[in-house]
Amino acid sequence: MRTPEKTLHLWELMGGFPGAALAQQFYRHKSKKKSYQIEFAIAIAIHVFVVFYLIFSWR
Repeated sequence: MRTPEKTLHLWELMGGFPGAALAQQFYRHKSKKKSYQIEFAIAIAIHVFVVFYLIFSWR
């Protein structure tokens, strides 16, 4: 059974990107697909932005 890319990206956005990154390296799955990697990088950037926003907005 295949998991749709939209579902994978949803899990990444919900905080699963560290596990996704490890799985990509370990299983070499979706590691070469350019469009997937771009969306994966966007999910990570969103997380970094949110974390920095939360850290620096608590004054």
